[in-house]
Amino acid sequence: MRAPLAHEPMLRANVYVDGFNFYYGALKHRPHLKWLDYRALAQDLLGGHEINTVRYFTAPAKNRLNDSTVSQRQGVYLQALEEHSEIEIHKGQFKESPARLPLAKELRKGKLKFVEVMRTVEKGSDASLAAYLVRDSCHHEMDVALVMSNDSDLQAPVDIAEREGITVITVNPHEQRNQQRVLRSSDKRTLDEGILRRSQLPNPVVNESGRKIYKPRPWA
Repeated sequence: MRAPLAHEPMLRANVYVDGFNFYYGALKHRPHLKWLDYRALAQDLLGGHEINTVRYFTAPAKNRLNDSTVSQRQGVYLQALEEHSEIEIHKGQFKESPARLPLAKELRKGKLKFVEVMRTVEKGSDASLAAYLVRDSCHHEMDVALVMSNDSDLQAPVDIAEREGITVITVNPHEQRNQQRVLRSSDKRTLDEGILRRSQLPNPVVNESGRKIYKPRPWA
């Protein structure tokens, strides 16, 4: 994308990051890239736009039996995002409930074996993203909305934003195998490992009081 000419006003852009959708699509198997600066990423993707509000939608991560520091790592990362990049963090929550599900492989005679499991589902962040996208669009707080998600549930708020005259640009964090789930929008941007590498937070992040926030060791 070309940069605006000297006499052209810069377009204002707000950024909406579906945290878990982005994580599972682009970062889960790339721990060395998890120290990601979404403001820097948006600036790289949008060129000469003025990046205003960056909203990051997530939920408090829970520790696992084989990893007792998941929550701590997420907390450190969210602090770094807020301190360095002035990113607004919007938190949903995880809901746990028992569920009876079949095992992946069938048993003999075509019968399935069902087991009792504890199902964990993230709630609230996608609805919150949709609400803020519609709100900001109706208030005309930006000219461009950059939406980092491929969640098809966001199609309606994307359509509303575009009817309000907002140019919506989507970024699909997942590989392009399932095109049916890709959001329809005014324009699109693509990710690659190079742009993720260029968009890392400094290590350490140093806040205004001089406190240093270091990238978690497992992400080195």
